[in-house]
Amino acid sequence: MTNTIFHEFWQLWAHWGQLDLPADARFQEERMTFGPHSRQYMIRMGPEEPVYDKVILFYHGGGWQFGRPEMFRKYAHVLVREGYQVFLPSHRKIPFSDYSDMRQDIQLALKAVKEWMCRRDASECRVVIGGMSSGGNLAALLALDPENREAAGVELAEIAGLFLLAAPLNLDAMWSSPSLLAFAGPRNGPLYAQANPIHFLDQSSPPPTLIVHGENDALVELEAAQSFYEKMEQQYPHRAEWLMLPKGTHLDVASWAYQDNFIRYSLLHWLKGI
Repeated sequence: MTNTIFHEFWQLWAHWGQLDLPADARFQEERMTFGPHSRQYMIRMGPEEPVYDKVILFYHGGGWQFGRPEMFRKYAHVLVREGYQVFLPSHRKIPFSDYSDMRQDIQLALKAVKEWMCRRDASECRVVIGGMSSGGNLAALLALDPENREAAGVELAEIAGLFLLAAPLNLDAMWSSPSLLAFAGPRNGPLYAQANPIHFLDQSSPPPTLIVHGENDALVELEAAQSFYEKMEQQYPHRAEWLMLPKGTHLDVASWAYQDNFIRYSLLHWLKGI
């Protein structure tokens, strides 16, 4: 396992080197704030003429600690080229903040997206929520926790879908890393239950969901996603689509930003079908 984790981090440098936008990229872009903290902002990227009646709220990864929306613009650009408005939100980070702060941030971000749509009289527009790695954890919590939706002023019917890429969706299947402790607190504490997406499958029907994970993911255990899918399939048959990449790694799941591969095709096909 140690060699696999080392390999993931070694490959990370090559991954970052492929995230520059192409020189001929064309899109609208604006920076939007949703609170006074320096991390409470998002970047909106969109085509000049949107095609779909859905917008996408996409949370980047980084172990709840690293990354900025600006670093993930190439992911948004893939979706913008298809005709979607895309919002890339930031959030407060560990070790200075835990999920109690991030929870406020994801609620405010979703509320800001809805207000943006209302200002444009997009009354029929719905939101697709998605995320990669730790961002997938936050995306799942935002979509599945009824209190998060209520705080954002968004009804479940207004969430068109949920896509979760290499995401920790069952924290009980994660190893007790310092990052997990800083994010969710002790396993027997109230914050941990609040930060664990699988907990909310018992509380409300989820939106259509796409879950993608690599078989050999060394950063987020396969069981942390597969057990979530299995419980969802048991309680809500056929609501989720599960894609497990044979021998795939964490960064293989992230490769759709710069590779026209099966993951990109599957995500775009799923988006068009929900």
